Amino acid sequence: MALAEAGIPTSDKSLGPKQINLGDIDPLSRRFASILYQHGLRRGDYCQIVWPNTSLFQIAVLGIWLCEAIPSLCDYTFRAKGLALQMQDANPKVILATQYNLDTVEESLKIWNKSTNEVPIIVLGKNDPKLDKYPNFEGMVNDKKMRPPVPRQGPFLRDNVAALFWSSGTTGNPKGIQQTYNLFLHHMMPSKFITGIVIQSTLFFHIGGFVTPLHSVFHHTDYFFNGEDIAPDCLNILRAVDKFKPEFLVIGTHHCNQMIALRPDVIANLDLKSIKVVAPLGSTVHSEMIRDVKILFPNCVGCLNLYNMSELGPMVAFNMSPRALGGIGTGNIVKIADPDTGEALGPHQVGEIQVKPIFHMKGYLNRPKETAEFFGADGFCRTGDNGHYDEEGYLYYDNRLKDLMKPDNKHVYPMQIEDVMQRHPEVLEACAFGRPHPTAVEMVTAAVVLVSGSKLTEQDIKDMVANELESYKHLHGGVVFVKDGLPKNEQGKFLRKEMIKFVPNAKV
Repeated sequence: MALAEAGIPTSDKSLGPKQINLGDIDPLSRRFASILYQHGLRRGDYCQIVWPNTSLFQIAVLGIWLCEAIPSLCDYTFRAKGLALQMQDANPKVILATQYNLDTVEESLKIWNKSTNEVPIIVLGKNDPKLDKYPNFEGMVNDKKMRPPVPRQGPFLRDNVAALFWSSGTTGNPKGIQQTYNLFLHHMMPSKFITGIVIQSTLFFHIGGFVTPLHSVFHHTDYFFNGEDIAPDCLNILRAVDKFKPEFLVIGTHHCNQMIALRPDVIANLDLKSIKVVAPLGSTVHSEMIRDVKILFPNCVGCLNLYNMSELGPMVAFNMSPRALGGIGTGNIVKIADPDTGEALGPHQVGEIQVKPIFHMKGYLNRPKETAEFFGADGFCRTGDNGHYDEEGYLYYDNRLKDLMKPDNKHVYPMQIEDVMQRHPEVLEACAFGRPHPTAVEMVTAAVVLVSGSKLTEQDIKDMVANELESYKHLHGGVVFVKDGLPKNEQGKFLRKEMIKFVPNAKV
């Protein structure tokens, strides 16, 4: 159910019915599957979903699966160039858009040199004349006329690709993560954590946001979500807790920080005693967060600290304590490896966390080199994270090997931002880095060296980035100008952790 069903304020751009009953899911999914099959979607084909959270999202996914095809789940806020790169990789046979991003999807098709005759678009939305030339999703699935069922096209194999999630490589270009049916069959199993009523603020195109509603469908639990990114007003999450009395709350860590920061008088009249477990997704859970969460939700046992990545299968480690990431999840083998030699390290020695899970992604779509680097010759998957373990076998996280920044839990790599800045002839050096922020986790910030005599201002640099990249990649943390060059290692690479010293009054 969407939060708007309960009178919780939501965006004017929310789409689809406010509530879907479990009994409606099967017939609606089968109707949509028949429609997709008539549009030419076949076994192993990709269908690009460019939707925000909506009650119809899982209907679309199940319909695609009934065609034995693969949903390609992308960020609905992407600009046309980013969408086009994904489409060029996945070569989708059908695209699902909304009335609010239709122009962007059409532009991405032009960049891809495709027409809507070659790749049909099905639109979620209504009451807009420009939608008349496209099939309407709700009109199709609510049309009860008899359609032929989708025929079986081949045997069901657990190792077949079931969904395509998108991450970014070190260049910032999209990279398709081909997850198999193993992952979703695993999430059909009962969970000791996800019980009763669930409220979620995370987005469905992320793997963490994707599996929770499916779990609710399979286990017939009540599930509530927000139709748009709820971050501008996290009070809505607490209003939903007050009304529905859930025991389990799945939110981004940035949402958690924003709720904690609310003034006591704002939430004084809300009953928040039902929450027993909070699962902040996106970054590590620290002791101060757990302390403040327990104050906000007086009956909360604590925060579920989860460690995993989209490329892997079952949870690598989990814990209800901030002391460590926790014990190793069932079926996983973890080693701490010397990043240079690959040799296993002992207790309290810091190295790369490498995992051999019982199942994992099929590989990166059309990326054989990156796939080979991820899996490694010994079968251990490389996480890119540094960590260590203790004598009891508890896993600890130390830092990231990669340069990933996570403003509001969105993945941003510095090279993409630096390339934009470096193209200006008056920019001598430019380094993007994450500036710690109490609610957004990190804010993208830049340290810049200008050529002598340059008149460029901070706003000029910000505008360069804003004119080319998505909003979460903008320089919300500001720009600092450095005169004597930026700190680098012996190989000439930026020492990003040292950049924060150039930011006045920054707290690390």
